[in-house]
Amino acid sequence: MSNDTSQVVENIISAVHAEDFHRKVEINDPNLSVGEEGQLLNWFLSHRNTISQRSRTFLARLLMRAITNYENRSTSVIGIENIQNLGSAIITSNHFSPTENTAIRFSMQKLGYPKMAVLSQVANYKMSGVLGFLMRNADTIPVSTNLHYLGRVLPNLIGETLSKNTPILIYPEQEMWWHYRKPRPFMPGAYHYAAKFNVPIISCFTEMQLLDQAPVQGVTPMKYVVHILRPIYPDPQLNEHENSEMMLKQDQAQKKAAYELAYHEPLTYQFEPADIIGWNYGKTTLASDLP
Repeated sequence: MSNDTSQVVENIISAVHAEDFHRKVEINDPNLSVGEEGQLLNWFLSHRNTISQRSRTFLARLLMRAITNYENRSTSVIGIENIQNLGSAIITSNHFSPTENTAIRFSMQKLGYPKMAVLSQVANYKMSGVLGFLMRNADTIPVSTNLHYLGRVLPNLIGETLSKNTPILIYPEQEMWWHYRKPRPFMPGAYHYAAKFNVPIISCFTEMQLLDQAPVQGVTPMKYVVHILRPIYPDPQLNEHENSEMMLKQDQAQKKAAYELAYHEPLTYQFEPADIIGWNYGKTTLASDLP
């Protein structure tokens, strides 16, 4: 049982009690200065169309596909029939693990998409090792708080990607909450871009199911069930802002219904121990603090 993981779980519980559902709860994420962030963005923009970068992207895609297929040996996908010849789209899903996006990639492969892009915090480009290589090269688009980049550059990158019929995964919950099963209130970014570029939302909800296996370092192994819900289309009678709001509300309603179907209980934001799937609280101070 990792002390770091215990701290993350405690951070999640504190954030739920404070009704702060977009709070950063991870404790080991890279921290970048403004200068470091600018350097990473400049590196990405200056290298993205070079021959060497295309070679790295090719290798990263092969590696990511192998990892995706391995990690999702037991993953189930429900609702493939909901998506037929959709073309470019924004994908939304709940965010609870560094690897759960492989379940979405796995699902998109089953839908016939050869690749999928992911919006990722620019700090992730600072990671080392294999994970860092994938973060920098496996069809990720960096997100930054830099106003010029956010307002001018990022929309162009998103539009360019969508024009190639490549769907983009954007997490509307923004921050990852480790093994937290409930869909949290959404930020508007994914729906803003769907409305701006007049593309549908591929609405997904990833369910976690515990396996009948012994815990590993205090965590019971699990499998994923990806629910592909009804696509959400922009309404031609609405303006961009109205479409963004409409799609956000419909997506929240669909994910709420998917949660309630998967876990057989109404969605509330009163914390309960089962909200952190697979975690063994044990005889910890944290366990005694649970409601």
